[in-house]
Amino acid sequence: MEDALRLSEQRYRAVFDNTGTGAVLSEQDTTLSMANQGFADLVGYTRGDIEGRMKWTELIDPQAAPKPIECGLIDVAQGLREGGEVRLGIVR
Repeated sequence: MEDALRLSEQRYRAVFDNTGTGAVLSEQDTTLSMANQGFADLVGYTRGDIEGRMKWTELIDPQAAPKPIECGLIDVAQGLREGGEVRLGIVR
């Protein structure tokens, strides 16, 4: 069982890291617990600067975005939530 869990985690990490687009996982308190290199490149920080240290709210400037971005949120406790429209801009 432990080997199966470890293999599953390795596969998940491989997909997450090599997805071809920026990806990040946020905890309930908005701390970014995982970020792939695509996301780090997008926001201009290293993964070490991001993971476990930054909150996604530190990267967002609602005034800076020229257009809305559709998003879907996955709540660990409640599953997939309806998509919403938010205005996002990267703060750097």
